[in-house]
Amino acid sequence: MNNNYYCIQCHKLHLRIYSVEENVLKSGFHFVDSNLYSVGICNKLEENQKSHLLIPSEE
Repeated sequence: MNNNYYCIQCHKLHLRIYSVEENVLKSGFHFVDSNLYSVGICNKLEENQKSHLLIPSEE
């Protein structure tokens, strides 16, 4: 498993930076493009942290 997680709040992949702004679950997983990612909540990362965003959501 890689160091990214899928946010169930904003529906985007994020690089896990081990900060207080994110909460990555130990028992939840989600497939994106046939890859398995841990599930978490990013708590709407601040503007200066959006550089960690990997894949934008489809709106």
